[in-house]
Amino acid sequence: MLHIDLTILWVIIDLIILYFILKKFLFGRVRDVIARREGQIKKSYDDAASVKADAQALHEKYEAQQQSAQAEAANIRMEAIKKANAEYDRILGEASDRSDQMIEEAQKKARAAAEIERREAEEKITDLVKNAAAKLVDSQTDEQMYDAFLKEVEK
Repeated sequence: MLHIDLTILWVIIDLIILYFILKKFLFGRVRDVIARREGQIKKSYDDAASVKADAQALHEKYEAQQQSAQAEAANIRMEAIKKANAEYDRILGEASDRSDQMIEEAQKKARAAAEIERREAEEKITDLVKNAAAKLVDSQTDEQMYDAFLKEVEK
């Protein structure tokens, strides 16, 4: 048969009593401490996740702002290039117009100078022709007078 020693029975009873005492006073507190610590750890993880999410949102916002700034800088650069090209075209157009005017004025002056030279040449030629004609007339008149004189003398 089963023979149980009385000491073993008292050890078992002591263990059961110790278990209930520990359960009543120690295990509850230990569970509370563990539960609080788990809560703190969970809160720390949640806070870390929240901070990480905030950091990710700030990072995305920063990247969006950076892209926006780069796009704005590109737009400003393109606008400046357009303005510079427009100013270049305007200045080039003005210079072209001024050079066309200067060429036109120079051509007018050249035509006027050529006209003056032509008139002066015509006047000189006319004077030369008049002088030559006058000399020719004078010489013919002298010849006619000489011929008339010779005819009279012969008579």
